Amino acid sequence: MIKTTQIDDIEKYLKTHKRGITSIEAFERFGATRLSGVIWQLKKRRKMKIKAEYKQVSNRYGSNARVARYYLCD
Repeated sequence: MIKTTQIDDIEKYLKTHKRGITSIEAFERFGATRLSGVIWQLKKRRKMKIKAEYKQVSNRYGSNARVARYYLCD
């Protein structure tokens, strides 16, 4: 069995899921606790073009929070 890294897994996910990924989805699917770090690795080391779109949401306390969804650029 070939062992893959979280970076490999998230790269493959971005290539096969046009809707992108959020940090919560990355944690649930891959156990990645710092998606921004993985995205940095993909951009800098693998030269991938990735964009982020930010959305305001309410957190569990009713306060506003900003969430990023990362996509591969077309």
